[in-house]
Amino acid sequence: MLNEVIRREKYLEKIYLFKNQAVIKVITGQRRTGKSYILKSIIGELELQGVFKKNIIYLNKEDLQFDKIISYKELHIFIETKLQKANKNKKIYLLIDEVQEISGFEKAIRSYALNKKFDIYITGSNSEIISSELSTYLGGRYIENFIAPLDFKEFLKFSGLRTNHESLEKYFRYGGLPFIHNMPLNDEVVFTYAKNIFNSILLKDVIKKFEIRNIALLEKLVMFLCGNIGYEFSANSICKYLKNEGIKVTPSIILDYLYALRAGYFIHEVKRYDLVGKKVFKQNAKYYVNDIGIRNALAGFNEAMTNQVMENIVFMQLKSDGYEIYTGILEGREIDFVAIKNTKIKYIQVALTIGDTKTREREFGNLLKIKDNFEKIVISMDPVVNEYQGIKHIKLIDFLLKGEVKKVK
Repeated sequence: MLNEVIRREKYLEKIYLFKNQAVIKVITGQRRTGKSYILKSIIGELELQGVFKKNIIYLNKEDLQFDKIISYKELHIFIETKLQKANKNKKIYLLIDEVQEISGFEKAIRSYALNKKFDIYITGSNSEIISSELSTYLGGRYIENFIAPLDFKEFLKFSGLRTNHESLEKYFRYGGLPFIHNMPLNDEVVFTYAKNIFNSILLKDVIKKFEIRNIALLEKLVMFLCGNIGYEFSANSICKYLKNEGIKVTPSIILDYLYALRAGYFIHEVKRYDLVGKKVFKQNAKYYVNDIGIRNALAGFNEAMTNQVMENIVFMQLKSDGYEIYTGILEGREIDFVAIKNTKIKYIQVALTIGDTKTREREFGNLLKIKDNFEKIVISMDPVVNEYQGIKHIKLIDFLLKGEVKKVK
């Protein structure tokens, strides 16, 4: 399926809002989630629009032909050489893939960003390029676009599978790495590929970037995170767990390692938000993995994990749709997700099933405690859904396919 041109619409539309404007389009996300694919889609559409090919300068640091470009100096020479054949009276499109592999890249990027003739697009697999390098050198002259793994809608499009529960089960199991659709969707093949991607993430974007020495501890932490999706914990509680495993470590080291894993986009942190005091708690948080397929390849998948995997999938759908996400705290009750975009808020509870009265009262009851008029939703995998006192109830598959929830009749 990947031999066909499949547009990842929701990302390209956001990026094109800033096309030909004097801001750098920074495309971030975990390795192998489709950042290169986005760049190639942009190049393809530029060519279709009649842009002179020599005015499109493309460099992919994972391609061996660019192996000698290791610093901003070689990058500058490469671009200047390409410019000799370009039409300098027209816009110059500069696209650099995995830019963090070039030492001091921000110096060259800043130089070309000052020239209004350039429209610049760069990708990076480590959030440090945003929080450190680019923010220091470019101030507010860039816009970040996070690329998530395929959501379920995209998974169906890339795989050619039908919209049914069987396809959803495959998505639960294999996740959203785009390249898996070039191979048979079975455990042996997909999980072997996913483990290789994880090793690349760990080595290049975590261990190497942050000079981590205790790799055994890092791997132990990864397995802990994989087994505790959606659970609230702190660095101290992780230290206690590891102590019981015979590993002594300080909370500060755990915090450093968690930061490194977040920077490499292996995990995402969800902080707790007090719905009454309108404040974000600094202590304790939940963590979700970026790609559920990688998690399953590392830690295995069984029915006992279904609820956690479901919650992770809902989180990543919201993340990929551009929401800022928290866990809500209200009078000792927990709201799974408080999803904020612009001035709108969604309150979401996720449950595998709400068939029994106790679960139903808990999931809907927590939302009923919230007195504002923003949208409140319960998502489950029940075959039949019913609105409850004005709160929407929707099947997971409908939530993933529609994106925006329509009123249940």
